[in-house]
Amino acid sequence: MSDNQNIECLIDFTVHNPYTIVTEAFWEVPKLHNHRTWIIDQYTQRNRLYHGLYHIAQMLWVNKQLATSYQAKAKNIHIIPAILYHDLIYDAKDSYNELNSARLWRKHSECIMLDYDRDVVEAMILQTAYHLHNNDQHLNASVKWLLDLDLISLALPWDDFKLNNSLIRLEFSHLTDDQFKRAEFLKQLISKPKIYRHKAFEIFESKARENVMRLINEYDLELSK
Repeated sequence: MSDNQNIECLIDFTVHNPYTIVTEAFWEVPKLHNHRTWIIDQYTQRNRLYHGLYHIAQMLWVNKQLATSYQAKAKNIHIIPAILYHDLIYDAKDSYNELNSARLWRKHSECIMLDYDRDVVEAMILQTAYHLHNNDQHLNASVKWLLDLDLISLALPWDDFKLNNSLIRLEFSHLTDDQFKRAEFLKQLISKPKIYRHKAFEIFESKARENVMRLINEYDLELSK
């Protein structure tokens, strides 16, 4: 059995009901329950072709499946809010989405969580802006876990991976292909020693690299025509 077949046996990527998965996540952090409806409304806006409710639900769903073996349940007090808030403010034309999302997290969590926990989640949200630039030696396990969840769609079956890439391109439809520079981002990503940082995500590395290289080759082929 190949590594890619092993992944599909171990992990179910399919999210049948994103709304239910996201709603259930709020029971992990009940103090945030008052913000549930507003948060879901944000993730279902029409501009959220990729960075929407399904993306958040898929992160939560994979987190739930992997957490049993690799992550102490107590850490969900950080992981779940970080997933829910990391893309909460999203404008494809704005380069401060993560910063603005982190600021909103600070506002929503005021007086309902310990300052330490608020600080941890804020730092995790901010790190999602730096998938290409982080020095792994300075990242704790929770940050690595969140960053890897955010890139889990790279390891999906090819057709799903390709669809997600098309949805991201549509989100940036205001840019020309030269301005979008998707191939450049992917080449930088694959040049890293590892795409995924946490040991729990090592099983996804091969498939993610296969997908990324295949897409880069498609881009290069288009340019050569």
